[in-house]
Amino acid sequence: MEKPKNKCDESRAGARRQQILDAAGRCFREHGFHSASMQLIARTAGMSVGHIYHYFENKEAIIAAIVAADDVVTRSRFEGFRREPNVSAAMVEQADKGLDRCLDIDRSALLMEIAAESGRNPRIAEIVHATDRGLRQQLEELMDRVQEELRPGTPVDPARRTAQATLICSLFDGLRMRSIRSPDLAGERDEVLALLRPVLRRILEG
Repeated sequence: MEKPKNKCDESRAGARRQQILDAAGRCFREHGFHSASMQLIARTAGMSVGHIYHYFENKEAIIAAIVAADDVVTRSRFEGFRREPNVSAAMVEQADKGLDRCLDIDRSALLMEIAAESGRNPRIAEIVHATDRGLRQQLEELMDRVQEELRPGTPVDPARRTAQATLICSLFDGLRMRSIRSPDLAGERDEVLALLRPVLRRILEG
């Protein structure tokens, strides 16, 4: 019988997994998915290739874990919005958090590299598309809450709800791309935020 893992073992395993993910993220950003071999990831992580395979079957599994970790953060933010008495006001007020995540160049570059690979690799595409569908569904559910706040009793227009979610996603996707193409954007953060909030409010108002 396999001996049950204690909390110390689980904590050590979690730290090892994160060590691998951090190293892989760095390698993917700096060398691209194909050039970032498991040997390079292992060397960057300071461990053997065999040790990495103990935690991840292949590079696709590492990508899946990176995407899942980012997804957890986004879903947590959405869950926080649901608990707010005024969802639309909370989404506008907390736009700074979304902007700051876009201005994190390392994160943005890694996500863009994963998105680019999804255009070439069907297995990565499946991971990215499934995650995006889940987040869009949650965002559309938030749009339903916003509509009920702003226009109580008005039937939901599915096409408008979808368009709102699409525009919000596109807005932040675009900011992520701009942060990579224009690193100086971080210096314009406050000015961008001052314009971002009314734009987001307008989208939410439909």
